[in-house]
Amino acid sequence: MSLGLAIRYAAAYAAYAGAVICLMQIPSIWAKQTAALTYVPTDESRAMHEFTVVLDAGHGGVDGGTQGEGILEKNLSLAITKRLEKHLAAAGIRTVLTRRDDTYVSLEKRTDFANRHQPDAFVSIHLNADANSGETSGLETYYCSRKRLGDMMRLRERLGVPKEENIRDKRSQWLADILHHDIRKATGSEDRGTRDSNYLVVMHTECPAVLIECGYLTNTDEARRLQDEAHQEKLATAVAAGLEKFLLATRMNPRRGIERNSMTVAMPAPALHDGNP
Repeated sequence: MSLGLAIRYAAAYAAYAGAVICLMQIPSIWAKQTAALTYVPTDESRAMHEFTVVLDAGHGGVDGGTQGEGILEKNLSLAITKRLEKHLAAAGIRTVLTRRDDTYVSLEKRTDFANRHQPDAFVSIHLNADANSGETSGLETYYCSRKRLGDMMRLRERLGVPKEENIRDKRSQWLADILHHDIRKATGSEDRGTRDSNYLVVMHTECPAVLIECGYLTNTDEARRLQDEAHQEKLATAVAAGLEKFLLATRMNPRRGIERNSMTVAMPAPALHDGNP
């Protein structure tokens, strides 16, 4: 064999061997690239247990709340709250209840208790009444737009917001919108809207806070539906799912809902009741 032919054979073999090697390497290279593109949940996305939610069952003890169809509001609000607690616990969210039994707790003690736990959200469960009509029915969700960050030093420090900066906390309205939508979708309740209020438990809690009027006990059909365990389960499931969405969204963007406010807004006197007509 001539030297030139030998060189050509050697070059051809080298090219062939190189191609084989490259082809053999493709699966491992692709695996590495695929692994790089695969989404792996971070500890942050999984750590729901870092959140704390205070649940407030309305009324209790000597304060029975409203009533209808042989049931007191205080008992039904506690039953729904405990169902909600189970769903949040299953999601890994730490829950704290302002009452676990038929005990009277003043509004001031409820808000003080909640603030001591530094929660990420506060949800108060109630049932409604209309003394003038047995036909009124539906879901109402309350929040306070006048909740300010003036005394919320922990939150200011976490967000890096200067003490002198005039800001407004609108996260409660955001939370109310989410929960109201999810409850209506799950239960089919009539939409009576989200409402701005000065109820003490949503105004004086130093976190996003809502008060949910789940329905009217003075409406016979709705009162019976609210006593149904399947309906209570739908309601609790919807609230839990809405809270999860809200909490994860606030983690992704802690400043969402915190707005600069250049206007001075008069603060109304806090209500002496907790949400019932």
